[in-house]
Amino acid sequence: MSAAESVKALRDAIEGLYTAFSHYPLRPHVEGCPCCVETSDQETIRARPLRKLTGQDLEKYAFKAVTTWGSEADWKHFLPRLFELLASGPMDWDIPEEIIIGKLDVSAWYYWPAPEREAVTAYLMALWQAALSSYPCFMHSDIHWACVGEVDACLCSIGQAVRQMTPFLEVWEGDESAPALRHLAKFIYENAGTLGKRRALSNAFWKGRAVQMRQVVDWLLSPRRAATLEEAFFRYSDEPFAGEFSTAVDQLRQIS
Repeated sequence: MSAAESVKALRDAIEGLYTAFSHYPLRPHVEGCPCCVETSDQETIRARPLRKLTGQDLEKYAFKAVTTWGSEADWKHFLPRLFELLASGPMDWDIPEEIIIGKLDVSAWYYWPAPEREAVTAYLMALWQAALSSYPCFMHSDIHWACVGEVDACLCSIGQAVRQMTPFLEVWEGDESAPALRHLAKFIYENAGTLGKRRALSNAFWKGRAVQMRQVVDWLLSPRRAATLEEAFFRYSDEPFAGEFSTAVDQLRQIS
């Protein structure tokens, strides 16, 4: 899938979210913890139509959703816009994407009605494919380290929501494009230290998601990853980035 195709698929998945969650209205009052949700906060989340709300409008709600502000139904109302904002950067809020997508697990989304689960799954997969399809980032490469379009953040965000990382890892394994391979080499480089010391990943948000992290680590340290990167080195030997693959292979061998 090309970068353009993956971005279109992501847009379609976002529209799927709006359709799946369209029957959850904005209630007249979204109950929140009285010591931290003020009247002005209530006014902010209803200041514009849902599709026009900005990251700043939703920043406080996104952080407190389900836990101390609003019900699961309220979260479902705002979910399509929050996930759209995540995938459309540059961001105008300071909430890590891992926290926002992690709200899915907090609200036990795997028990939601099938159309809602399917829409969320389609979004997560489309987001992942978009991240893999463009190097360094399909949204805003100048600060790609700080958004969900960067593979490390994207994969960890997905890991906050799903029980099985296998479908996402299989997509990565089957993608032999230069961007996906460069993301793999970079991911190894960024995690080599913790992989070598603790067989762990460096993103702090993996804490509490040990099962999901182990799935990624086992996949990453499989001999097949080194073989894939060796093949990539020879395939792209004339490209200036070929050295990234050989470096990643060396790091994997040192770790194992």
